[in-house]
Order: sequence, then C-alpha cells, then structure tokens
Amino acid sequence: MKKWFLFVSVIFLLVACGGADETAVTTTPTPPIPATAVANTLYVNPAIKNGPINPLVYGANYGPWSSVPATALEDLQQSRLTMLRFPGGNWGDENFVR
Repeated sequence: MKKWFLFVSVIFLLVACGGADETAVTTTPTPPIPATAVANTLYVNPAIKNGPINPLVYGANYGPWSSVPATALEDLQQSRLTMLRFPGGNWGDENFVR
C-alpha cells in the first residue's frame, strides 16, 4: 500500500510541475558584466551558449508532501525523468528521515 501511494505521489508531482511552453521565446537585456571581478559575487551571462543540456540530468523533487493521481501515470512515464530527489527542498533538514 505504501509503495502504491509513493508511486501515485510521484506522478502527481510530475503533473503539477508541467513543462514550460518552449515555443514562446522572450529576450531580456543582458546586464553588463564588469571588467574586473567583484569579491563574493557570481555573474551568469545567459547569452553564452555552452551546448545542449544532457537529458540525463532532468529530475524532480519528491517527498511525503506530494501525491500523484492514477490518471496521470502515462504522463509520468512520458516525462523521461531520470532522477528523483528525496526529500526535495528543505523538508529533509527539518524532519528526521528514516
């Protein structure tokens, strides 16, 4: 019974976290990057393309707070997730995981 609930919870989580519409492309102005490094500061330039994202790194957070309806099983299987992080977020920091 617990395994079924866990499986259904994962599916619900994945359905709730539906993918973004990839056809809508918006551009935002890139802020200027300073010529010299600034201490304790991280700069990310989204205009620099380093190649495609490896499909093996797609995953989702999962935990006891989420559930997935049985009607979403097919969507879960088609999501092509390769990893689940349990417990996702700070839940593991605030609760004793056994």
